[in-house]
Amino acid sequence: IRIWDPFTGAQVGTELKGHGSSVMGVVSTSKGTHLVSCSDDRTIRVWDWKTGVSVNRPFEGHTGYVTCIALSPDDSLIASGSDDKTVRVWSIEQGETVLGPLRGHNNCVRSVDFSPDGKRIVSGSDDRTVRVWSSETGNMIAGPFTGHEYSVYSVLFSRDGTQVISGSDDGTIRVWDANPSSTGADMVSSGHTAGILAIVIAPDGTRVISGSRDHTICIWDMHDGTLILGPLTGHTDSVASLACTHDSTCIISGSWDHTVRTWDAHTGLALSDPFARHGERVWAVAVSPDGNLIASGAHKGSVKIWNRHDGIQVGDPPAHHTNSVRSVAFSSNSIYLASGSDDGSVCPWDANTGSLVWRSEKQTSRVMSVGFSPKCKTIIACLYYGIVSFDASTGTCTTPSSSWEGSASQEWRDFSLNDTRIVAVEENGTLCLWDAESGALLAALPEGAVIEPRAVALAPDSRHIVSGSDNSTIQFWDVDSIEDLESQGINSWAPHDDGWIRDSESQLILWLPPAMKHIIPSPEARRYPLSIRLKATEQGHFRSLIRGSRWEDCYTVPPDSDASDV
Repeated sequence: IRIWDPFTGAQVGTELKGHGSSVMGVVSTSKGTHLVSCSDDRTIRVWDWKTGVSVNRPFEGHTGYVTCIALSPDDSLIASGSDDKTVRVWSIEQGETVLGPLRGHNNCVRSVDFSPDGKRIVSGSDDRTVRVWSSETGNMIAGPFTGHEYSVYSVLFSRDGTQVISGSDDGTIRVWDANPSSTGADMVSSGHTAGILAIVIAPDGTRVISGSRDHTICIWDMHDGTLILGPLTGHTDSVASLACTHDSTCIISGSWDHTVRTWDAHTGLALSDPFARHGERVWAVAVSPDGNLIASGAHKGSVKIWNRHDGIQVGDPPAHHTNSVRSVAFSSNSIYLASGSDDGSVCPWDANTGSLVWRSEKQTSRVMSVGFSPKCKTIIACLYYGIVSFDASTGTCTTPSSSWEGSASQEWRDFSLNDTRIVAVEENGTLCLWDAESGALLAALPEGAVIEPRAVALAPDSRHIVSGSDNSTIQFWDVDSIEDLESQGINSWAPHDDGWIRDSESQLILWLPPAMKHIIPSPEARRYPLSIRLKATEQGHFRSLIRGSRWEDCYTVPPDSDASDV
């Protein structure tokens, strides 16, 4: 690092040497006494520029090149972005990470900045999005802002902190409202102080229950996202799994503290002492439709069945799984229980005796979730890399992973299924909804739609989806708003060489300027259904769009009208 006199161009002081690779960014403290630098060697250094000495050890933590840094207004914190796709916040005095890594971007983070009050951090990325984070909690509080067509190389807050300005490789500068979220889902602060591991929707559809690494459970209003009860305390380690009785009166929780607990869903009070210990982390719980039995799956492969009313164990199933049991589910008639494990196997059990019915061959990846078809003839297993189905009587694989549209070779984070639908969320935030019977993809949200996904739940009526995040937020989705529009022919529209989008009958629909044609890829290149709505994206404003065959008769939408009514 070299320091120069801006008036004479002469070098000031000695070179600052210490980084083992290219220096990607340098910032000065407000008093000008120290410099902070970041490098491709994955470290951050603080320098006394007059002496040329690094004042403390290198800051280490990023697993990729550190591409950008920013200082808080009081010079106490450093924000850094990396090509490991994360943002970190460091104490400049201690040289340690105090917040993060903050995950959400799907590509290299190119720029970061603090708000004037130091309470927020904005980041821009090669994923073409801009995100705003709380520097106190690490939660993403605004964004992702989408609209740039290429990498976002520069971001900064306005002087009053109400707006974010971003510059992109697409040649544009954009200004964003720094306060509201624009994720497309209603997002609420979860009330938890750590990441959410489990989430379930009560069968009556009125409440959402979440379990967290902070050892607590929260109960939310499904309609407005307000906290109804909680945090409920009692577990002494992370709450990894939740279930709710079909009458929505009782919550069952499984925890890494080796216990299973039951709670009154209306008062939040514990209904009994913890069930007998597994002796290992509990990863999965389920309750039978008749409400009489509870099943649990644990870290070393054991499955246990309990009488919910007296806590007595039903039988003593041997550990047929050789690795963590991630999911357990009862059949609709409460006669059978299915379990799925990290060892890639699926096992159905007689729920009344605890005896094993059959054990499947090991799949190519771990089993994330299991469930029965409505008539109990099929067991559906959601794998880390796809979805398969088995004949419930024989264990024969009836539907290979390749039959589920868009499910193969993806890194799925969590699944939820009911009698008719399956919803899944990928590591990268993609959300997909399938028909459980046919395997047809019904709806999809693109990469980054779900923030730092950890858990997902599908309402019994399939009308709502709820996701829980590693950054302790919850997102609510209305399925109607993300339904597949393929039946209306929209999925087949693509721009021709002349810029016109035509329907299946060659009718003119919309003309795109050459600079915008790339925003709608060809049908062959598209992975998900495409829709264009009058509420537009940042790439194009459709408020004055006119649809019809009489092009000579122009009608302009009045400025104060709602274009969605046209």
